[in-house]
Amino acid sequence: MVNLRLHPPPPASGSGVHKLPKQRLPPIMRLTHEWMEARGMYLIDNGESTILWIGSEVEEGLVREVFGSGEELMGLDPGMPTLPLLSSSLKSISHSLHLILHTQSLLRGGRKSRFFIARQNLDAAELEFSDMLVEDENCGNCWVFGL
Repeated sequence: MVNLRLHPPPPASGSGVHKLPKQRLPPIMRLTHEWMEARGMYLIDNGESTILWIGSEVEEGLVREVFGSGEELMGLDPGMPTLPLLSSSLKSISHSLHLILHTQSLLRGGRKSRFFIARQNLDAAELEFSDMLVEDENCGNCWVFGL
């Protein structure tokens, strides 16, 4: 499983006329509720389902950057089959998400997983998202990181 914490990306390196900006993905984090924040947005994938969890206190600017300029958290359609492809810059969060989803599809031989949106305390997909998490009952003492 892959779980990425979404936040404004760090500045892209390479700012010359002949250089393309390098895309930086958000850092990978532990798959537990303990590390999640209500103001965050998280992507998790188990090979069959990809779920974008959106916290109840997420900034509206982040929602608009991912879903489009007119979108608000309460107006999102949890049944959308994929993220909208926005004509935004290469260093945007929207572009990062499309890159992640495309890469995951290629790793599966072109097979796309089902995509869900889970808004905190609103959507049924939040239960499936929670089932993908692994709660650490050992206080992180023996935690092993691996993909």
